[in-house]
Amino acid sequence: MRESRSYNKKLFFDIARFAIAAIVMFLCFRLSIDAARTGSSRLYSLFAIISSNLDAADSATRLSPGDPEAHYTRGLTLVNLQRLSEAVIELREAVRLRPHHYYEWLDLGVTLDRVGDQQGALAAFQQSVTLAPTFAQPRWQLGNLLFRQGQYEKAFNELRLAVKSDQTLFETMMQLGWAAANEDVPTLEGLLQPGTTEHHLRLARFLARRHQATAAVAQVLAAGEAQSHAEIGILGDVINELIKSKDYSEAHAAWIATHKTVSERDHVLNGDFMSPISQTETGFNWQLPVVANLSAAIDPMGPVANTRSIKLQFSGEVPQAGPLLSQLVLLEPDNRYTLTFMARTLDLVSGAPPVIDVVTAGRDVPATLGHLDRPISNSAAWEPYRIDFTTADKDSAVVISLHRIRCNQTPCPIFGKLWLSEFKINKN
Repeated sequence: MRESRSYNKKLFFDIARFAIAAIVMFLCFRLSIDAARTGSSRLYSLFAIISSNLDAADSATRLSPGDPEAHYTRGLTLVNLQRLSEAVIELREAVRLRPHHYYEWLDLGVTLDRVGDQQGALAAFQQSVTLAPTFAQPRWQLGNLLFRQGQYEKAFNELRLAVKSDQTLFETMMQLGWAAANEDVPTLEGLLQPGTTEHHLRLARFLARRHQATAAVAQVLAAGEAQSHAEIGILGDVINELIKSKDYSEAHAAWIATHKTVSERDHVLNGDFMSPISQTETGFNWQLPVVANLSAAIDPMGPVANTRSIKLQFSGEVPQAGPLLSQLVLLEPDNRYTLTFMARTLDLVSGAPPVIDVVTAGRDVPATLGHLDRPISNSAAWEPYRIDFTTADKDSAVVISLHRIRCNQTPCPIFGKLWLSEFKINKN
């Protein structure tokens, strides 16, 4: 009897072990089948993405109907094929199966917006923002939808947060703000609320290009000191835009507010060349373009103590058109002035020597206001020169321009060295 019980017990455990093994094997088989189906589905999804092939997307969803990735891929494929209503169905299924991925809600919102369901799009964008509150695109898309609905305050709350995550969006936000503000500058500033130096400067450039000179200068002043390479470049753009628009007083105000060397009216900046010159300089400093066969350098020796000079060395065919050295100077209109400077040369030989004129600024064809009363002599000693001129009735800025006179022969090379220093303007 005891042996029978022991046998039955052993048989029970053997059957149980066999059953468990069978169940495990069955589950492994099912898992391997499911894994194979999922793997094949993902391969079809990948092919559908690469080639926008709807058949491949259909195969992916058939193989793995519970895979959110398959439905998401099919939805995007339908979007690419402009079958938007069908795409919405697939994207809704994707977010149902995988509700915690922000980008699926984002694509659902964009697609709903395209089919005209703004309320559905709004809900999808808000869910995307909830899932990814620091990401730019969910807030940007939500802001754009609110903007098109005319809810400007809410829209720019979202757009500003998007820009905080992606600075490249600021330019587009300014354009949207300009339209929303109906080109009213105070309203625009309230919508944008620029909070960084670069944003203030970008807004200044935006306003300068739209002929809002006074507002542009106000933004430059609000920006504070430009420090990064990008900020300095944008500041240069602002000043150049103001000069191009002939807003010389505003350009000068922006210049003196942002440069450590103050450039006053009726004053040549760095006339003794004690400060360096950059070939990328803009505004009211010396402009020294890159010119073939002409090299320039600051010479530590000037005509008098505590001055330096600029040395220009000519070594061949130097262009006759355009200035070789120039400076924009802000003056008073309808006044008499005298420009004085010092010059010397060494072995300067050419049929078209360099000369200095004072011309009007901002005109397609500059008018000469004054020129040298005598040519620059070929002398190794420093000699003084003067140009008397009268500013125009309305124009308040002039350009001191070094250039070559017209040559009667071609080619017309120039060789030798020219030193210049002690540029000064006096009001008569």
